[in-house]
Amino acid sequence: MSDVWMAVAAFEASTPLPTGGVEVIWIPANARLESVVLPADPVFGDPEGGSSPVTFDFAGREYAATVYDFKVIGGCYPLVVKGELMPKAGDCYQSTLTRRACAKCGRNSVIVHMPIAHVGYYCPTCCPACNREATGGESLRRSE
Repeated sequence: MSDVWMAVAAFEASTPLPTGGVEVIWIPANARLESVVLPADPVFGDPEGGSSPVTFDFAGREYAATVYDFKVIGGCYPLVVKGELMPKAGDCYQSTLTRRACAKCGRNSVIVHMPIAHVGYYCPTCCPACNREATGGESLRRSE
């Protein structure tokens, strides 16, 4: 798994202080997280089961967050996994490694779209971040 991730939403993380105690900070949206280490068999969607720590480097320091905060609250995604998953134009990640049914039409697709601003997995036709037709004529891509 990739060790470089991006947070699409802010989330809480902590780091031990050399003098003792812990500093708690908010990792900002769009932060680049390096040296990400997930626990074995992480549980992403369950707040009770997601208490295992994820460690990562941010701004030159090592931090830890719960799996739940990291993946569900922070919405963190790998920037590159074996050259297959990487940010595309607009606000959508696309993967050939993920297998999910489209949230809108229910079809399985070779390329799964995961828009940042919308929860769910979509086929290329239904992705609300990539297609005006999927959103009733309004593109959800950020203007440059």
